[in-house]
Amino acid sequence: MDSGLKKNTVHFFSEFQEVVNFAQSLGISFLLIVPENFDEQKLKEDLRILKDTYGRRLADFEEESILQDFGAGKSFKVYVFETREDFEIEALMGKEWDMKERVMGLREEFIFLERRARGLEKVDAVFERVQGPEEFWKEEDYAKCKEFCVKRLKELVKQRRQEKTKLIYYVNLGPSFQQEREYQKAMEFYFKAFDIVRSIYSEKMPALLFTPLSNLAGVYISMGQWEKVRESSLKVLEVAKLNYGEANSKTIRQYGNLAFVHQILGERQKAQEYWINAIDIVESSEIKMPTEVLMLYWNLGQACHRAGEFQNVLGYQLKALEIRKEMFGEGDIQIANFYREIAKTCKLLERYQEVFEYSEKAAEIIKNISGEVSPDLIHLYHDLAMISQNNMQDDQQAIEYHFKALEIQKSLFGETNPKTASSYSHLGAIYISLGEGQKALNCHMKVLHINISLYGEIHPAVLDSHRQLAITYDGLPQPEKALEHGLRILEINKALKGETYRDTMNSHYQLALSYENMQQYQKGIEHRLRILEINIAVHGGNPSRRD
Repeated sequence: MDSGLKKNTVHFFSEFQEVVNFAQSLGISFLLIVPENFDEQKLKEDLRILKDTYGRRLADFEEESILQDFGAGKSFKVYVFETREDFEIEALMGKEWDMKERVMGLREEFIFLERRARGLEKVDAVFERVQGPEEFWKEEDYAKCKEFCVKRLKELVKQRRQEKTKLIYYVNLGPSFQQEREYQKAMEFYFKAFDIVRSIYSEKMPALLFTPLSNLAGVYISMGQWEKVRESSLKVLEVAKLNYGEANSKTIRQYGNLAFVHQILGERQKAQEYWINAIDIVESSEIKMPTEVLMLYWNLGQACHRAGEFQNVLGYQLKALEIRKEMFGEGDIQIANFYREIAKTCKLLERYQEVFEYSEKAAEIIKNISGEVSPDLIHLYHDLAMISQNNMQDDQQAIEYHFKALEIQKSLFGETNPKTASSYSHLGAIYISLGEGQKALNCHMKVLHINISLYGEIHPAVLDSHRQLAITYDGLPQPEKALEHGLRILEINKALKGETYRDTMNSHYQLALSYENMQQYQKGIEHRLRILEINIAVHGGNPSRRD
């Protein structure tokens, strides 16, 4: 029904019919609050239409005291209306829940309150402010929301009010139980709400169903009932298409939700169809929905990634990147995250030059936003170093990036930190590959000292440090020093795992080889005999050979 209200009167009048419809559907009267200095001439015609269309106007008056809570001492004019008994309820055009939230918050414009009595002559006796379930939702106090709704439902039963007046409380009880993981109770109240809606709208699918149906799908997700999730999600999509149209953000998001459901059910082709269909709808529409399209492309890319279609992944990621750049510009922190994800895809495609370029772009954005000393740069610098070393054969560049990561780690975490030790270890490995044994030795010695200070002498990290030092000394060559660390490796293995542990026996074997290379054959024999003794003790008379 067209109320005839002027479109450009004031903000809240542009959607006033929906407010009144919503109020009437819940069986409540409402009042309109306007600042005292508001130009009533502009409202005169609209007020007449409201009176003729929606019911009798109970009063016009100025009363400061009744509105103290709302106006902080300001004066208001109040127009009070009561919906007619025979007023027909219409579809709320998809705005009822948003309208409810806005109405409850617009204290200097208007608010509708629950009627407490009928037939009273004085307006201030007819209305009183009632805290609604919305207030408890804002505070995330679901227990109080449940308590409030249950109390109101009991009052409505005593008053013999129509079943439709219970709708708002059923709708709020559902998610309240859902938040507290009482899923069966949540479903009970959702289905009660659906019964009321069906009694009002018959076979129609009003927008009023959108939120509770979406919440019901959430309940089924929590319960792992994915076939039920699909069934509910299809109904939500139908409601969205009928009430909002296809080219609407709620509808498009629902296409995306269904795509995820099909993905989880293993119906990959069906999932991609929903994503692609949603993209086609948006791109053929005059309505711009960049956020929705961006997420559709990105999620479609993720789906292709799971299917191993990495070339398609890259294409969708690049489209999402361009949309993000148009929305927020090149310097947005999320652009840096996009570059990092695109770099990972390029790595899977073995396009290492592009991996390097996208990683550098991400690092540049992070530096501009967070400064040179940012923890987000550490991993990027390590990645750039590894790409430089392993895929671009540029060891010097790799060293530069490792040093950049090292300096940040020392600034943020200090010298004695596992992350700092990791950077020294990476540098030591590169120096070994370059044949710069002394530099590698310095790095690995620092790692050893850090690990001992962190964990003590007996720890797997300390064991690994001794192992790296033994390898480094052996390559210099300094066999005596390598032997010292080999003996320390043996002691730590015995302390950690015991004498018969495989790594302990392997330590004996490596020591035997070291002594033999130094022509200390008697010492080598002693370690080989120790291996034999352990095998006999463990396996009996048929020990397995270790050499």
